[in-house]
Amino acid sequence: MIVRVRLPDGSTTRVAVDGSASMWEVVKQVLKNGAVDATSTPVLCTDARCTTQLGSSQDESLDSCGVKHGDMLFLRGSMVAGGDENENSGEKVMMRDVDSDKTDGAAAAASTQGGVKNGKQESDKDTQQPKKMRCLHGPRGMCEHCMPKEDPRERYKRELEKWTNQKGSSIAVMEALDALKFRIKPQETARLAAASVDSKAANDFQAYLVTIAFSQHRIGYIYGTVDDENVAHCDVIYEPPQIGTADAYAVVEDEENGDDEGGKESGEKAVGISKRADAVARGLGLVQVGMIFSAKPRKCILSAVDILTAAKLAVAEGARRPGAEKEFVIISVALAEDGQTLFEAFQLSDQCLEMFRAGAFLEAEKQKPNSGRVKVRDAVFVEGKETHAVHTEFFLMNVPIRGHDSRFRSGAFPVANRELRAQQQTDLVDALRAHNDKPFHEKLADFHLLVFLSAILDVHTDMPGLCALIRDRREPTELEAGYKLMLDAICVNS
Repeated sequence: MIVRVRLPDGSTTRVAVDGSASMWEVVKQVLKNGAVDATSTPVLCTDARCTTQLGSSQDESLDSCGVKHGDMLFLRGSMVAGGDENENSGEKVMMRDVDSDKTDGAAAAASTQGGVKNGKQESDKDTQQPKKMRCLHGPRGMCEHCMPKEDPRERYKRELEKWTNQKGSSIAVMEALDALKFRIKPQETARLAAASVDSKAANDFQAYLVTIAFSQHRIGYIYGTVDDENVAHCDVIYEPPQIGTADAYAVVEDEENGDDEGGKESGEKAVGISKRADAVARGLGLVQVGMIFSAKPRKCILSAVDILTAAKLAVAEGARRPGAEKEFVIISVALAEDGQTLFEAFQLSDQCLEMFRAGAFLEAEKQKPNSGRVKVRDAVFVEGKETHAVHTEFFLMNVPIRGHDSRFRSGAFPVANRELRAQQQTDLVDALRAHNDKPFHEKLADFHLLVFLSAILDVHTDMPGLCALIRDRREPTELEAGYKLMLDAICVNS
Protein backbone atom coordinates (compact mmCIF):
# COMPACT_ATOMS: atom_id res chain seq x y z
CA MET A 1 0.00 0.00 0.00
CA ILE A 2 0.98 3.67 -0.39
CA VAL A 3 1.12 5.96 2.65
CA ARG A 4 1.48 9.74 2.38
CA VAL A 5 3.85 11.42 4.83
CA ARG A 6 3.82 15.20 5.38
CA LEU A 7 7.36 16.42 6.11
CA PRO A 8 8.21 19.26 8.52
CA ASP A 9 8.72 21.70 5.61
CA GLY A 10 5.15 21.22 4.37
CA SER A 11 5.93 18.96 1.41
CA THR A 12 4.45 15.49 1.04
CA THR A 13 6.19 12.26 0.10
CA ARG A 14 4.67 8.87 -0.72
CA VAL A 15 6.03 5.64 0.73
CA ALA A 16 5.18 2.20 -0.67
CA VAL A 17 5.16 -0.31 2.19
CA ASP A 18 3.41 -3.46 3.30
CA GLY A 19 0.74 -3.31 5.97
CA SER A 20 2.84 -5.44 8.28
CA ALA A 21 5.75 -2.98 8.13
CA SER A 22 6.60 -1.11 11.30
CA MET A 23 6.40 2.64 11.65
CA TRP A 24 10.17 2.82 11.96
CA GLU A 25 10.52 1.23 8.51
CA VAL A 26 8.38 4.03 7.09
CA VAL A 27 10.57 6.62 8.83
CA LYS A 28 13.72 4.98 7.47
CA GLN A 29 12.40 5.20 3.90
CA VAL A 30 11.66 8.89 4.40
CA LEU A 31 15.18 9.47 5.77
CA LYS A 32 16.74 8.00 2.62
CA ASN A 33 16.21 11.22 0.63
CA GLY A 34 18.42 13.10 3.09
CA ALA A 35 15.98 15.98 3.57
CA VAL A 36 15.00 15.13 7.16
CA ASP A 37 17.52 15.38 9.98
CA ALA A 38 17.92 11.87 11.45
CA THR A 39 19.30 13.28 14.71
CA SER A 40 16.04 15.13 15.42
CA THR A 41 14.35 11.83 16.41
CA PRO A 42 11.62 11.86 13.75
CA VAL A 43 8.30 10.39 14.87
CA LEU A 44 5.09 9.71 12.93
CA CYS A 45 1.97 11.51 14.16
CA THR A 46 -1.71 11.51 13.27
CA ASP A 47 -2.40 15.27 13.26
CA ALA A 48 -0.95 18.20 11.34
CA ARG A 49 0.40 19.87 14.49
CA CYS A 50 2.22 16.63 15.43
CA THR A 51 0.79 16.54 18.95
CA THR A 52 -0.54 12.95 18.84
CA GLN A 53 2.03 10.23 18.19
CA LEU A 54 0.95 7.26 16.08
CA GLY A 55 0.94 4.16 18.26
CA SER A 56 2.81 3.61 21.49
CA SER A 57 6.16 2.59 19.95
CA GLN A 58 7.98 2.75 16.62
CA ASP A 59 7.97 -1.06 16.37
CA GLU A 60 4.19 -1.34 15.96
CA SER A 61 2.93 -2.30 12.52
CA LEU A 62 0.83 -0.04 10.34
CA ASP A 63 -2.05 -2.52 10.39
CA SER A 64 -2.16 -2.56 14.18
CA CYS A 65 -2.35 1.24 14.21
CA GLY A 66 -5.24 1.28 11.71
CA VAL A 67 -3.26 2.84 8.87
CA LYS A 68 -4.79 2.15 5.45
CA HIS A 69 -3.85 2.74 1.83
CA GLY A 70 -3.75 6.45 0.99
CA ASP A 71 -3.75 7.68 4.61
CA MET A 72 -1.87 10.85 5.50
CA LEU A 73 0.70 10.74 8.33
CA PHE A 74 2.69 13.65 9.71
CA LEU A 75 6.38 13.50 10.56
CA ARG A 76 7.57 15.36 13.63
CA GLY A 77 11.19 16.42 13.45
CA SER A 78 13.30 18.97 11.61
CA MET A 79 14.68 19.36 8.12
CA VAL A 80 18.37 19.33 7.28
CA ALA A 81 19.76 22.86 7.68
CA GLY A 82 20.08 24.56 4.32
CA GLY A 83 20.59 28.30 3.98
CA ASP A 84 19.09 31.42 5.47
CA GLU A 85 16.00 30.55 7.50
CA ASN A 86 14.45 33.94 6.91
CA GLU A 87 14.43 33.39 3.19
CA ASN A 88 12.94 29.90 3.36
CA SER A 89 10.51 30.04 6.20
CA GLY A 90 7.82 31.98 4.38
CA GLU A 91 4.79 33.08 6.31
CA LYS A 92 3.38 30.58 8.77
CA VAL A 93 -0.24 29.98 7.98
CA MET A 94 -2.24 27.83 10.38
CA MET A 95 -4.94 25.39 9.29
CA ARG A 96 -8.49 25.79 10.40
CA ASP A 97 -11.11 23.59 12.05
CA VAL A 98 -14.41 23.46 10.20
CA ASP A 99 -16.36 23.61 13.45
CA SER A 100 -14.91 27.02 14.33
CA ASP A 101 -16.45 30.36 13.44
CA LYS A 102 -17.42 30.25 9.78
CA THR A 103 -16.81 33.92 9.25
CA ASP A 104 -13.13 33.62 10.09
CA GLY A 105 -10.93 32.49 7.19
CA ALA A 106 -8.10 30.12 7.78
CA ALA A 107 -4.66 30.45 6.39
CA ALA A 108 -3.67 28.79 3.22
CA ALA A 109 -0.78 26.51 3.91
CA ALA A 110 1.78 25.17 6.31
CA SER A 111 5.04 27.01 6.83
CA THR A 112 8.17 25.82 5.15
CA GLN A 113 11.65 25.67 6.57
CA GLY A 114 13.66 24.26 3.70
CA GLY A 115 13.76 23.92 -0.04
CA VAL A 116 16.65 26.23 -0.94
CA LYS A 117 20.11 24.91 -1.50
CA ASN A 118 22.86 26.06 0.81
CA GLY A 119 25.77 28.19 -0.23
CA LYS A 120 28.12 25.27 -0.64
CA GLN A 121 25.77 23.49 -3.03
CA GLU A 122 25.33 26.66 -5.07
CA SER A 123 29.08 27.18 -5.32
CA ASP A 124 29.54 23.55 -6.40
CA LYS A 125 26.90 24.06 -9.06
CA ASP A 126 28.77 27.08 -10.40
CA THR A 127 32.12 25.31 -10.54
CA GLN A 128 30.87 22.06 -12.07
CA GLN A 129 30.04 23.26 -15.57
CA PRO A 130 29.20 20.60 -18.19
CA LYS A 131 32.01 19.84 -20.60
CA LYS A 132 31.41 20.87 -24.17
CA MET A 133 32.22 18.25 -26.79
CA ARG A 134 34.46 19.45 -29.62
CA CYS A 135 33.85 18.28 -33.15
CA LEU A 136 37.06 17.28 -34.97
CA HIS A 137 35.69 17.42 -38.50
CA GLY A 138 35.54 20.30 -40.96
CA PRO A 139 32.67 22.76 -41.52
CA ARG A 140 30.91 20.41 -43.96
CA GLY A 141 31.24 17.30 -41.82
CA MET A 142 28.83 15.92 -39.26
CA CYS A 143 29.12 13.67 -36.23
CA GLU A 144 26.96 12.45 -33.35
CA HIS A 145 27.66 15.62 -31.36
CA CYS A 146 26.44 18.15 -33.92
CA MET A 147 23.85 16.24 -35.95
CA PRO A 148 20.21 17.18 -35.29
CA LYS A 149 18.52 15.12 -32.58
CA GLU A 150 15.64 12.98 -33.80
CA ASP A 151 12.71 11.91 -31.68
CA PRO A 152 12.69 8.08 -31.83
CA ARG A 153 8.89 8.09 -31.68
CA GLU A 154 8.78 9.98 -34.98
CA ARG A 155 10.93 7.30 -36.60
CA TYR A 156 8.52 4.59 -35.46
CA LYS A 157 5.55 6.60 -36.70
CA ARG A 158 7.09 6.89 -40.15
CA GLU A 159 7.55 3.14 -40.21
CA LEU A 160 3.86 2.63 -39.48
CA GLU A 161 2.85 5.12 -42.19
CA LYS A 162 4.58 2.93 -44.79
CA TRP A 163 2.08 0.17 -44.03
CA THR A 164 -1.02 2.34 -44.12
CA ASN A 165 -3.80 0.76 -46.23
CA GLN A 166 -1.66 -2.31 -46.81
CA LYS A 167 -2.35 -5.89 -45.81
CA GLY A 168 -0.02 -7.88 -43.64
CA SER A 169 2.66 -6.71 -41.26
CA SER A 170 6.36 -6.99 -40.54
CA ILE A 171 8.74 -7.30 -37.63
CA ALA A 172 9.52 -3.60 -37.96
CA VAL A 173 5.83 -2.75 -37.59
CA MET A 174 5.47 -4.93 -34.51
CA GLU A 175 8.56 -3.32 -32.98
CA ALA A 176 7.20 0.14 -33.78
CA LEU A 177 3.83 -0.62 -32.17
CA ASP A 178 5.54 -1.84 -29.03
CA ALA A 179 7.97 1.09 -28.91
CA LEU A 180 5.19 3.68 -29.23
CA LYS A 181 3.54 2.47 -26.04
CA PHE A 182 4.20 4.79 -23.15
CA ARG A 183 6.23 3.40 -20.28
CA ILE A 184 5.04 5.19 -17.18
CA LYS A 185 7.80 6.46 -14.92
CA PRO A 186 7.37 8.76 -11.91
CA GLN A 187 9.23 12.06 -11.95
CA GLU A 188 11.05 12.62 -8.68
CA THR A 189 11.72 16.38 -8.65
CA ALA A 190 9.26 19.20 -9.29
CA ARG A 191 10.31 22.12 -11.45
CA LEU A 192 8.97 24.67 -8.94
CA ALA A 193 10.89 25.27 -5.72
CA ALA A 194 7.70 26.25 -3.85
CA ALA A 195 4.19 27.65 -4.21
CA SER A 196 3.42 30.77 -2.16
CA VAL A 197 -0.33 31.39 -1.77
CA ASP A 198 -1.90 34.71 -0.81
CA SER A 199 -3.39 34.21 2.65
CA LYS A 200 -6.45 36.40 2.04
CA ALA A 201 -7.35 34.68 -1.23
CA ALA A 202 -6.97 31.22 0.32
CA ASN A 203 -8.99 32.28 3.36
CA ASP A 204 -11.83 33.49 1.16
CA PHE A 205 -11.85 30.32 -0.95
CA GLN A 206 -11.81 28.09 2.12
CA ALA A 207 -14.38 30.16 4.02
CA TYR A 208 -16.89 29.66 1.21
CA LEU A 209 -16.29 25.91 1.26
CA VAL A 210 -16.89 25.91 5.01
CA THR A 211 -20.09 27.89 4.52
CA ILE A 212 -21.48 25.26 2.15
CA ALA A 213 -20.04 22.49 4.38
CA PHE A 214 -17.89 21.15 1.51
CA SER A 215 -21.09 19.92 -0.14
CA GLN A 216 -19.82 20.85 -3.61
CA HIS A 217 -16.59 20.32 -5.48
CA ARG A 218 -15.26 23.68 -6.62
CA ILE A 219 -12.48 24.91 -8.92
CA GLY A 220 -10.63 28.19 -9.32
CA TYR A 221 -7.96 29.58 -11.64
CA ILE A 222 -4.85 31.00 -9.96
CA TYR A 223 -3.15 34.11 -11.33
CA GLY A 224 0.22 35.37 -10.15
CA THR A 225 3.89 35.38 -11.09
CA VAL A 226 6.90 33.04 -11.03
CA ASP A 227 10.15 34.58 -9.78
CA ASP A 228 13.74 33.79 -10.70
CA GLU A 229 13.98 31.25 -7.86
CA ASN A 230 11.15 29.19 -9.41
CA VAL A 231 8.67 30.11 -6.69
CA ALA A 232 5.09 30.50 -7.95
CA HIS A 233 3.41 33.45 -6.20
CA CYS A 234 -0.35 32.77 -6.27
CA ASP A 235 -1.88 36.24 -5.79
CA VAL A 236 -5.53 35.99 -6.87
CA ILE A 237 -8.09 33.23 -7.40
CA TYR A 238 -10.79 33.52 -10.04
CA GLU A 239 -13.72 31.11 -9.78
CA PRO A 240 -15.26 30.57 -13.23
CA PRO A 241 -18.96 29.82 -13.82
CA GLN A 242 -19.37 26.22 -12.75
CA ILE A 243 -21.77 23.54 -11.65
CA GLY A 244 -20.55 21.81 -8.52
CA THR A 245 -21.94 18.58 -7.10
CA ALA A 246 -20.91 16.32 -4.24
CA ASP A 247 -18.81 14.25 -6.66
CA ALA A 248 -17.39 16.63 -9.27
CA TYR A 249 -17.12 20.16 -10.65
CA ALA A 250 -17.96 21.21 -14.21
CA VAL A 251 -16.83 24.53 -15.68
CA VAL A 252 -19.37 26.36 -17.84
CA GLU A 253 -17.53 28.02 -20.69
CA ASP A 254 -18.19 31.64 -21.68
CA GLU A 255 -20.00 30.56 -24.83
CA GLU A 256 -22.44 28.54 -22.73
CA ASN A 257 -23.09 30.72 -19.69
CA GLY A 258 -24.88 33.46 -21.57
CA ASP A 259 -22.87 36.15 -19.81
CA ASP A 260 -24.67 39.43 -20.33
CA GLU A 261 -23.11 42.83 -19.88
CA GLY A 262 -25.89 45.27 -19.22
CA GLY A 263 -23.65 48.27 -19.69
CA LYS A 264 -23.03 47.49 -23.35
CA GLU A 265 -24.97 49.06 -26.14
CA SER A 266 -27.52 47.04 -28.02
CA GLY A 267 -26.02 44.98 -30.80
CA GLU A 268 -22.51 44.98 -29.32
CA LYS A 269 -21.13 41.53 -28.70
CA ALA A 270 -20.70 40.80 -25.01
CA VAL A 271 -17.42 39.47 -23.64
CA GLY A 272 -17.74 36.47 -21.33
CA ILE A 273 -16.80 36.93 -17.69
CA SER A 274 -13.95 34.40 -17.81
CA LYS A 275 -12.35 36.23 -20.73
CA ARG A 276 -12.81 39.53 -18.92
CA ALA A 277 -11.22 38.11 -15.76
CA ASP A 278 -8.27 36.84 -17.78
CA ALA A 279 -7.85 40.24 -19.45
CA VAL A 280 -7.96 42.03 -16.10
CA ALA A 281 -5.40 39.68 -14.54
CA ARG A 282 -2.97 40.06 -17.42
CA GLY A 283 -3.52 43.82 -17.40
CA LEU A 284 -2.33 43.76 -13.79
CA GLY A 285 0.85 41.97 -14.85
CA LEU A 286 -0.33 38.53 -13.70
CA VAL A 287 -0.40 35.24 -15.60
CA GLN A 288 -2.18 31.98 -14.95
CA VAL A 289 0.17 29.94 -12.77
CA GLY A 290 -2.16 27.17 -11.65
CA MET A 291 -5.54 25.92 -10.50
CA ILE A 292 -7.11 25.26 -7.10
CA PHE A 293 -9.90 22.79 -6.40
CA SER A 294 -11.75 21.27 -3.49
CA ALA A 295 -12.84 17.68 -3.00
CA LYS A 296 -14.56 15.56 -0.42
CA PRO A 297 -12.49 13.03 1.59
CA ARG A 298 -11.32 10.27 -0.73
CA LYS A 299 -8.45 7.81 -1.09
CA CYS A 300 -6.80 9.46 -4.09
CA ILE A 301 -5.07 12.84 -3.97
CA LEU A 302 -6.06 13.91 -7.49
CA SER A 303 -8.72 12.13 -9.49
CA ALA A 304 -8.52 11.38 -13.19
CA VAL A 305 -10.74 14.40 -13.92
CA ASP A 306 -8.43 16.63 -11.87
CA ILE A 307 -5.41 15.39 -13.85
CA LEU A 308 -7.08 16.05 -17.22
CA THR A 309 -8.38 19.46 -16.15
CA ALA A 310 -4.96 20.57 -14.91
CA ALA A 311 -3.23 19.23 -18.02
CA LYS A 312 -5.66 21.06 -20.28
CA LEU A 313 -5.14 24.37 -18.48
CA ALA A 314 -1.36 23.92 -18.34
CA VAL A 315 -1.02 23.09 -22.04
CA ALA A 316 -3.30 26.01 -22.97
CA GLU A 317 -1.17 28.42 -20.93
CA GLY A 318 1.95 26.92 -22.47
CA ALA A 319 0.57 27.72 -25.92
CA ARG A 320 0.32 31.39 -24.89
CA ARG A 321 3.65 31.48 -23.03
CA PRO A 322 6.13 28.78 -24.12
CA GLY A 323 7.35 26.85 -21.11
CA ALA A 324 4.52 28.00 -18.83
CA GLU A 325 3.13 24.46 -18.59
CA LYS A 326 6.24 23.48 -16.62
CA GLU A 327 5.49 26.21 -14.03
CA PHE A 328 1.84 25.22 -13.55
CA VAL A 329 0.91 24.37 -9.95
CA ILE A 330 -2.11 22.45 -8.66
CA ILE A 331 -3.44 23.18 -5.17
CA SER A 332 -5.78 20.70 -3.51
CA VAL A 333 -8.10 21.78 -0.68
CA ALA A 334 -9.40 18.71 1.12
CA LEU A 335 -11.29 18.10 4.33
CA ALA A 336 -9.49 15.72 6.69
CA GLU A 337 -11.25 13.27 8.96
CA ASP A 338 -10.42 15.38 12.04
CA GLY A 339 -12.21 18.39 10.55
CA GLN A 340 -9.11 20.29 9.43
CA THR A 341 -8.68 21.73 5.97
CA LEU A 342 -5.50 20.57 4.24
CA PHE A 343 -3.80 22.51 1.46
CA GLU A 344 -1.38 20.54 -0.74
CA ALA A 345 0.50 21.64 -3.87
CA PHE A 346 1.54 19.47 -6.82
CA GLN A 347 2.83 19.63 -10.38
CA LEU A 348 2.22 17.34 -13.33
CA SER A 349 5.15 15.36 -14.69
CA ASP A 350 6.58 16.00 -18.13
CA GLN A 351 5.37 12.58 -19.26
CA CYS A 352 1.80 13.40 -18.23
CA LEU A 353 1.84 16.59 -20.32
CA GLU A 354 3.36 14.69 -23.23
CA MET A 355 0.65 12.03 -23.06
CA PHE A 356 -2.07 14.71 -22.90
CA ARG A 357 -0.70 16.42 -26.02
CA ALA A 358 -0.57 13.06 -27.79
CA GLY A 359 -4.22 12.35 -26.92
CA ALA A 360 -3.31 9.25 -24.92
CA PHE A 361 -5.97 9.83 -22.25
CA LEU A 362 -9.67 9.19 -22.60
CA GLU A 363 -11.95 12.21 -22.33
CA ALA A 364 -12.98 13.43 -18.89
CA GLU A 365 -16.56 12.30 -19.56
CA LYS A 366 -15.35 8.70 -19.86
CA GLN A 367 -13.39 8.77 -16.58
CA LYS A 368 -14.89 7.60 -13.29
CA PRO A 369 -15.66 10.44 -10.84
CA ASN A 370 -13.22 10.59 -7.91
CA SER A 371 -11.27 7.64 -9.32
CA GLY A 372 -7.56 7.51 -8.58
CA ARG A 373 -6.84 5.88 -11.94
CA VAL A 374 -6.86 7.69 -15.26
CA LYS A 375 -7.96 5.66 -18.29
CA VAL A 376 -5.86 5.65 -21.47
CA ARG A 377 -6.82 4.85 -25.07
CA ASP A 378 -4.09 2.33 -25.75
CA ALA A 379 -2.29 0.04 -23.33
CA VAL A 380 0.73 1.48 -21.52
CA PHE A 381 3.45 -0.17 -19.44
CA VAL A 382 3.35 0.40 -15.69
CA GLU A 383 6.13 -1.37 -13.76
CA GLY A 384 6.59 -3.80 -16.64
CA LYS A 385 2.89 -4.70 -17.04
CA GLU A 386 0.40 -3.55 -19.63
CA THR A 387 -2.64 -1.68 -18.38
CA HIS A 388 -5.37 0.68 -19.57
CA ALA A 389 -5.59 2.61 -16.28
CA VAL A 390 -2.72 4.45 -14.56
CA HIS A 391 -2.70 5.55 -10.94
CA THR A 392 -2.71 9.35 -10.82
CA GLU A 393 0.16 9.45 -8.31
CA PHE A 394 2.57 8.39 -11.08
CA PHE A 395 1.96 11.80 -12.69
CA LEU A 396 2.31 13.98 -9.57
CA MET A 397 5.25 15.79 -8.01
CA ASN A 398 5.05 17.37 -4.56
CA VAL A 399 5.65 21.11 -4.18
CA PRO A 400 6.31 22.79 -0.80
CA ILE A 401 3.59 25.31 0.01
CA ARG A 402 3.88 28.56 1.94
CA GLY A 403 1.93 31.78 2.46
CA HIS A 404 2.31 35.50 1.74
CA ASP A 405 0.24 38.68 1.53
CA SER A 406 -0.20 40.12 -1.95
CA ARG A 407 -1.03 43.77 -2.59
CA PHE A 408 -4.44 42.87 -4.03
CA ARG A 409 -7.34 42.90 -1.59
CA SER A 410 -9.46 39.77 -1.27
CA GLY A 411 -12.56 39.04 0.78
CA ALA A 412 -13.87 42.62 0.86
CA PHE A 413 -15.67 42.53 -2.51
CA PRO A 414 -18.03 39.61 -3.27
CA VAL A 415 -16.57 36.92 -5.52
CA ALA A 416 -18.29 36.32 -8.84
CA ASN A 417 -20.12 33.11 -9.77
CA ARG A 418 -21.04 32.06 -6.24
CA GLU A 419 -24.52 30.89 -5.38
CA LEU A 420 -25.01 32.39 -1.91
CA ARG A 421 -24.13 36.00 -2.68
CA ALA A 422 -24.57 37.74 -6.03
CA GLN A 423 -22.55 40.83 -6.95
CA GLN A 424 -24.44 44.14 -7.06
CA GLN A 425 -23.56 47.65 -8.13
CA THR A 426 -24.04 48.82 -4.54
CA ASP A 427 -21.10 46.59 -3.59
CA LEU A 428 -18.92 48.63 -5.95
CA VAL A 429 -20.07 51.89 -4.39
CA ASP A 430 -19.53 50.60 -0.84
CA ALA A 431 -16.04 49.31 -1.69
CA LEU A 432 -14.98 52.61 -3.25
CA ARG A 433 -16.31 54.67 -0.35
CA ALA A 434 -14.75 52.35 2.25
CA HIS A 435 -11.29 53.14 0.86
CA ASN A 436 -11.94 56.76 -0.02
CA ASP A 437 -8.97 57.94 2.06
CA LYS A 438 -6.47 55.89 0.02
CA PRO A 439 -4.75 56.81 -3.24
CA PHE A 440 -6.70 56.09 -6.39
CA HIS A 441 -4.60 53.08 -7.43
CA GLU A 442 -4.88 51.50 -3.95
CA LYS A 443 -8.62 52.13 -3.83
CA LEU A 444 -9.08 49.89 -6.88
CA ALA A 445 -6.51 47.22 -5.95
CA ASP A 446 -9.16 44.51 -5.69
CA PHE A 447 -9.17 41.87 -8.42
CA HIS A 448 -12.82 40.89 -8.01
CA LEU A 449 -13.89 44.55 -8.00
CA LEU A 450 -12.04 45.10 -11.28
CA VAL A 451 -13.67 42.04 -12.86
CA PHE A 452 -17.09 43.43 -11.91
CA LEU A 453 -16.09 46.87 -13.18
CA SER A 454 -15.06 45.36 -16.54
CA ALA A 455 -18.75 44.57 -17.17
CA ILE A 456 -19.57 48.30 -16.87
CA LEU A 457 -16.54 49.82 -18.59
CA ASP A 458 -15.14 48.65 -21.90
CA VAL A 459 -12.77 45.74 -21.37
CA HIS A 460 -10.78 46.60 -24.52
CA THR A 461 -10.39 50.37 -24.22
CA ASP A 462 -11.04 51.44 -20.60
CA MET A 463 -9.77 48.55 -18.50
CA PRO A 464 -6.18 48.26 -19.87
CA GLY A 465 -5.36 51.82 -18.83
CA LEU A 466 -7.09 51.42 -15.47
CA CYS A 467 -5.22 48.19 -14.75
CA ALA A 468 -1.95 49.86 -15.76
CA LEU A 469 -2.40 52.45 -12.99
CA ILE A 470 -2.77 49.69 -10.40
CA ARG A 471 0.05 47.61 -11.87
CA ASP A 472 2.47 50.56 -11.89
CA ARG A 473 1.19 51.91 -8.53
CA ARG A 474 0.77 55.46 -9.75
CA GLU A 475 -1.91 58.13 -9.76
CA PRO A 476 -3.75 59.17 -12.95
CA THR A 477 -2.23 61.92 -15.06
CA GLU A 478 -4.25 64.83 -16.43
CA LEU A 479 -5.00 62.79 -19.54
CA GLU A 480 -6.18 59.87 -17.39
CA ALA A 481 -8.40 61.93 -15.07
CA GLY A 482 -11.42 60.56 -16.92
CA TYR A 483 -11.19 57.35 -14.88
CA LYS A 484 -12.02 59.23 -11.70
CA LEU A 485 -14.92 60.99 -13.41
CA MET A 486 -16.35 57.69 -14.66
CA LEU A 487 -16.20 56.09 -11.21
CA ASP A 488 -17.70 59.18 -9.58
CA ALA A 489 -20.57 59.02 -12.08
CA ILE A 490 -21.17 55.35 -11.23
CA CYS A 491 -21.31 56.15 -7.52
CA VAL A 492 -23.68 59.09 -8.01
CA ASN A 493 -26.09 57.11 -10.19
CA SER A 494 -26.24 54.17 -7.75
